[in-house]
Amino acid sequence: MVWHRVNWDTMSADLKRGTYDVLADPIFLTIPRAPDFAFSEPYAYFADGIGMVKKGDRRFKQLDDMDRSGLKISVGQGQATEALLRARFSR
Repeated sequence: MVWHRVNWDTMSADLKRGTYDVLADPIFLTIPRAPDFAFSEPYAYFADGIGMVKKGDRRFKQLDDMDRSGLKISVGQGQATEALLRARFSR
């Protein structure tokens, strides 16, 4: 077995070229990725993220408290966190 460091910009092309045979990284099924990968049945879902607020800020007690106008949220584009927030938040 040989381990390779994945380059997200060339991951799909590297897989098609045969640089590696399997991607063992959390790559979530999205519509743009569907044509490029043969996804297996997920065995688990892992959400990752970090939230930071100013000391003393009491606006956010749970995730849905962030679904408000005027709030800017930064997420990794194409990551599972983006899909979750777009599906769950209306604002």
